[in-house]
Amino acid sequence: MDSHNIIIDVHEMTSKTVLRCGCGDLARDFDDTDQIGMNTGTCSRCGRPKKIRDIVPSGKIPLFPHLLVLHLKENNIPYARMSLSGTGGDFIVQSARLIVERKTMGDLIHTWIKGDPKGKLRLETQIQLCLDSYPDARVALLIEDYYNSILDFKNRCIWIPTYDNIKQSQRGNPYRQAGYYKVGLNPKSLLGKLDAMEARIARAVDNPRDAFNRLEIIRCSGAEHAVEWFMKEVAGATGTVQRRTIRVHRVKRAFTDLRDKQLFFLEGLPEIGPKTSTKLLEVYGTPKNALEHIDEWKGNRNLGRITKPMINEGKMVYGLPTEDEGDE
Repeated sequence: MDSHNIIIDVHEMTSKTVLRCGCGDLARDFDDTDQIGMNTGTCSRCGRPKKIRDIVPSGKIPLFPHLLVLHLKENNIPYARMSLSGTGGDFIVQSARLIVERKTMGDLIHTWIKGDPKGKLRLETQIQLCLDSYPDARVALLIEDYYNSILDFKNRCIWIPTYDNIKQSQRGNPYRQAGYYKVGLNPKSLLGKLDAMEARIARAVDNPRDAFNRLEIIRCSGAEHAVEWFMKEVAGATGTVQRRTIRVHRVKRAFTDLRDKQLFFLEGLPEIGPKTSTKLLEVYGTPKNALEHIDEWKGNRNLGRITKPMINEGKMVYGLPTEDEGDE
């Protein structure tokens, strides 16, 4: 692993930031919070330098990782960004021997109860992957926006906070003006799942052979509350726990068919996650064909956002010469 204390999964960091110059605010996409506070060229309108000032949150863009990076910078705490694909977890605190799997309420529901667009329930698989991949560390399931969400038992639904740039239902949404969207799920289903997992953890406390004795559930009211908890974990370990590198095992999941094996192979490439690996397999058919056409990734619209670092990392693993990274 890396010598830095804090490790952040690279797939957590994509966001939209605001550029401010002399003639107003200009929105533009960036994929690195490290750019905040830096000049980024000149404005085409007024000719003055543009500086990245802050982050524009949205319902599909995670705010927590960027707030966390800002707090780490303010406290001069070193951190590193790397791909944690295939090992589970979104954040690692080496000194506290802590692995964090972060979920917003909407993501929690769709990965645990309702299923993603393909109908897959991934949360329990992700948690088990964390427990297996980091056998000597604690694993925390961090639920963001839990206390900010509204459990509507009467209408059998859950209202989840969002932001104005997400299209919200106009009809039958009493919380629309307050920035909530509706998820058609009986709150009892969610509470029942959480209670069952808490009971499973409680049964494992006195059993050292049960991996669930290293799991805990953290409920937060929002990104700020989640960052506060995270920083307390970092501060509590400083000076009291000798830093040791957490052992990592990339665990093979249970393969159901050849496609699962191919996806697992592609996800082993640095900075390639489940979504990108799925697109690569759909476009090129096989991992071998995808790597043989790696120079075409960036120009292929069907692959979505492909960056030069992703291509260079893939070439390094495959033993191909890499290009110099320039402006994309």
